[in-house]
Amino acid sequence: MNRFLITALLLFVAAKSGLCMSYECVIFSKYVHYISLHCEGLNITHIPVTTHSNLVIEYHLQNNLIQAIEKFPPMATLQFLNLSHNVISNLSWESMGSFPDLLRLDLSYNRLTYVDMSARKSLAKTLILFKVSNNNLETFSEENLGIFPSDFDSATSTYKPYVEGNPLRCDCRLFWLQKLTQANEKCQLSSRDHVMACKEYHQHPLYLSLLKGPPGFKCHSPENMRGMPLFKVDLSKCDVPTAWYNVSLPTLLKVLGSVAAGVVFIPLAVVLKRKCRVSRRSGEASPPPPVLIPLPPIQNSLQGGNNSGDTDQN
Repeated sequence: MNRFLITALLLFVAAKSGLCMSYECVIFSKYVHYISLHCEGLNITHIPVTTHSNLVIEYHLQNNLIQAIEKFPPMATLQFLNLSHNVISNLSWESMGSFPDLLRLDLSYNRLTYVDMSARKSLAKTLILFKVSNNNLETFSEENLGIFPSDFDSATSTYKPYVEGNPLRCDCRLFWLQKLTQANEKCQLSSRDHVMACKEYHQHPLYLSLLKGPPGFKCHSPENMRGMPLFKVDLSKCDVPTAWYNVSLPTLLKVLGSVAAGVVFIPLAVVLKRKCRVSRRSGEASPPPPVLIPLPPIQNSLQGGNNSGDTDQN
């Protein structure tokens, strides 16, 4: 069948089946058998559920009024989801598994205060571009952004998050990011002393986001640091071997839960052990119940002690 005829039939079926629901979305054919769905600028307040979600490969929902996403609808073939320029403040990060083939996710220019892509390796393993720039994020860790040690190998990893333009709270939790911004500044110089700094900088998944320069990473709080570039503030006291502040909230809660369980278990074990000891000591102190055995009449003759021998002789 003619390729253009297949495309026309596909678009006709999609339109008649309510793919765009009550919104005047625009449908474009993509790679013959798939659809690019454009619903931008329609004052949409939630992600429309389509009846042919297995056909949508691109979903454009930017410039709308979406405030919260409790759960992403399953879309097995979706590769690009654009949710930029909405008013999203709450999002279910756990439902990222609804898009097993997702390559690009744009959440820039929203109102997010928290990001958690710590499950990226299992829920969004195909993701290569993740934008949360220009939101309301005060702090985040590498794990929050879905960055793991394997992502530092530029030869095998293609994952690139963007996080510039957020109102940063410059404290120890962002010490790791400050080191990257400082490496970025050093790389602008031609000195050979900065070769290692540039290597670390270029291999980091945030490299492209850092290219935005100091304006992209400024302190919004505390008050005495407001407006200062992150690379200039003094966070030297944060340089500790174990960066506990660079752990995502779910991981931190798991650790605290394990510690709390250990703290409860140890006293409980001690109490049980002490109770067992008390029971054993009590058992040792208590004699066994007496057994009544009838004695022969000769028992009375033994009361005399040494006279028993004389009695026997007589």
